[in-house]
Amino acid sequence: MVQGAVTGKGSNAHYAEEMFHRRLVILRKYVNSDENLELEVLLALQAAVAKLDHPPKLLYQMFNAVYDCEVVGENSCYTWRDRAQEGVEGKGTAIMSVKGFFDWLESAERESDPEGTSEGRQS
Repeated sequence: MVQGAVTGKGSNAHYAEEMFHRRLVILRKYVNSDENLELEVLLALQAAVAKLDHPPKLLYQMFNAVYDCEVVGENSCYTWRDRAQEGVEGKGTAIMSVKGFFDWLESAERESDPEGTSEGRQS
């Protein structure tokens, strides 16, 4: 999924957003709102970005894309973030690189529930 949408490694990586989005349309059909598959997508992105030596903002852009294209949902994103995964390469770096995504997700959650009746997540 990532192969072909990213060329180079580390700070020399180039993200072909349009190509990635075209692939997400197909992926969405296979994932079909299955939270286990959604989590696998996020883990695959994490692993791919780790192999590319964590290019700046790449994982953040990809998380935004899979969320915006409805490949993954909120619950799967929070599960990915909150699950302790010992031995998973690059988890700490990955979490730091998508902090802005989760900040946005949590603020959108608060805005959609102005009376505070949901059990919004706090980090």
